[in-house]
Amino acid sequence: MDPVRWLLAQAPAPGAASRASSQAIFASPAATTASPSWAARILPFIDSGEPAGFAPARWGGRISLDYVDQRGEEGLRRHVSTATASLNAASYFWQPWFAQVRGTLTVLAAAESGSGGASATAAESNLRGLSLSGGGTLTVFPASRFPFLASLDSTDSRASGEFSPSDYRNTRASLRQTWRDPLGETTYAGGLDYSLLDSASFGRDSVLQLDSRYLGARAPHRIDAALAWSRNRRDSGSEGSDILRAFGTHLYTPTPDLWVNSLASFTETELGPGAGGLAFTQRLGQLTSQAVWRPEFDDRLVLTGGGRLFVNQFSRSGPDSTSHSLSGNAGATFSIDDQASLNASMSATQVAVTGGEDALVTVGSAGANYVSRPLDLGFANYSVSASLQGGRQSGGPEESRIVASAQADQQLARALALGDAVSLNLLATQGGGVTHDSFLGRTDTLRLGASAGVRVATSEASDAYLGASYAQSESKGGVNDRFRLANVQASGQVRFGPYDSLSANVTAQWVRGRRDLLPDAEDATRQVYGGLSYQHSRLFGVPRLRYLLSATFNEGVQTASRLLGDLDATRENVTQLIDHRLLYDIGRLELRLGMRFAKIDGRDDLQWYLRVHRQIGQY
Repeated sequence: MDPVRWLLAQAPAPGAASRASSQAIFASPAATTASPSWAARILPFIDSGEPAGFAPARWGGRISLDYVDQRGEEGLRRHVSTATASLNAASYFWQPWFAQVRGTLTVLAAAESGSGGASATAAESNLRGLSLSGGGTLTVFPASRFPFLASLDSTDSRASGEFSPSDYRNTRASLRQTWRDPLGETTYAGGLDYSLLDSASFGRDSVLQLDSRYLGARAPHRIDAALAWSRNRRDSGSEGSDILRAFGTHLYTPTPDLWVNSLASFTETELGPGAGGLAFTQRLGQLTSQAVWRPEFDDRLVLTGGGRLFVNQFSRSGPDSTSHSLSGNAGATFSIDDQASLNASMSATQVAVTGGEDALVTVGSAGANYVSRPLDLGFANYSVSASLQGGRQSGGPEESRIVASAQADQQLARALALGDAVSLNLLATQGGGVTHDSFLGRTDTLRLGASAGVRVATSEASDAYLGASYAQSESKGGVNDRFRLANVQASGQVRFGPYDSLSANVTAQWVRGRRDLLPDAEDATRQVYGGLSYQHSRLFGVPRLRYLLSATFNEGVQTASRLLGDLDATRENVTQLIDHRLLYDIGRLELRLGMRFAKIDGRDDLQWYLRVHRQIGQY
């Protein structure tokens, strides 16, 4: 039920006003009904005549006993025993659509003993403690166009039963309000979020975030704008960050043949690296607009044009360094047919840097592209592609620069059916090019690549893909570079039987490169990210005996960071986590035995754990 519609429904029906006035003549002054008060309009239950109060609560909870044996590097070993009792309750005030409430209370008793580690000569430690945590959530008008949410929760990592690199308490608070107009053309949203991690191993780490969002769509305009500010503070005093982000986009489509997309953004980042480091501040701002027009007289022609203003200001314990650029561009693409096209573009950029001279750089280019239709050779499909491109740059450090290039590639593709449910796709590519640069000279480039992919689709519940690829590029002459890339990817889900299945979404990538700046050394990186899981719901044919295996990898660049304002990021960087579990259910009693291996900030961490878990109540 929408409370706005409820309020409007209180107005008298047509014809009812005259009847009400005639009845009022014979009514006594005490019987005359006054119009609803403002309080009654905001809180409809005041004059509804219905009893107001909380509905009987749905409640439930759990009782858990846990034991963890943790072994780390340098002989570190911990034994942690915990007993947890948790109670959950949920109810609503007056009506479910008006206000809903939820509450949680958790009591944890823990005993810990440890030895080894950096202080191996010290006596073994024995700790005992009692922890109380909980929280609640209030939602007002949850099914309306303007829901409000307020929540406060304090959790102990030892009570979750999930992996945590170290024991900590997480306190989360949130306020969120959303409003949408009846037609759904305009939406406002705003909120405040707070997260505090408190641990004996790394101290206190807090993140405060304010954000707001506006979405508007009214033809031919569409607007999306957001403003966010976050602050991170840590125990080290000056270590932390303040980040302000703002952006707005505007899409203008007066006709189906014209699109104008504009963007304005601003980011201010202040980082305090802590003791011994240098704080720095960076401000980035830009205004850009780009238009695409496909004229009606010939849909093969596409015209583009736009401009951009970019400002970068950077300071580190000294005077600010500022650079800005103003640029404009125009281009055209003409498709001769489905295989060949012509293109041309021009751009001009004015660059200014603190302490330097202003420079105007202009670039003009033209080219042609060709992609053939696949040719069936019987054993494979063959296709070729080629491009010619030439351009001239004026201004800048080189003053005048001419670049011309010719590129050509060919590929063979073969698809094989290995049965009704399995298919194999093979692809081999070869290409090369010649680039003449008036500043660097001639550069010859050779490219090679191959890939193979297997897809298994036995049913709607079983669809998986496994692929591998390799690519290599080598340049000699004016530029001497070598680049090699190997990639393996697995995704989807495969069912091996009625009780077991494997799901995965993992990518592993190896990159090796050598550049002119480092002629005797190669840069080598490896990244594995994603996850996979295997589950068997009837292990050894025993009913309710389950086995779960999960593995997650994040060995790439760590972008999720509390220092950058991410409230959900962990303090420690877990790059690998492999978890084995045996689970057995007896009614509401669950037994869990498992082993976890993790790589945390480059350190190994091994945990054996046992959990006895009992559900109570109905919620």
